[in-house]
Amino acid sequence: METVTVEIINSKAYRLLEDLAAMDLIRLRESKTPHPDNRKFGFAKDMIHRIDDDFNEPLSDFSDYTP
Repeated sequence: METVTVEIINSKAYRLLEDLAAMDLIRLRESKTPHPDNRKFGFAKDMIHRIDDDFNEPLSDFSDYTP
């Protein structure tokens, strides 16, 4: 059995995958990120563990673009 990671960019593709799973051709495994259509406010609360103190500081890489 081969395992493949797929990034779904269209809800129609997700429905096609569900149809294939219903025919026992593939097995879908839930990921940590919910399907875009099922996202609710606060869905990413457990994804961000730490923010650095300088998060809001300007990046030196973009100094040419800042006024």
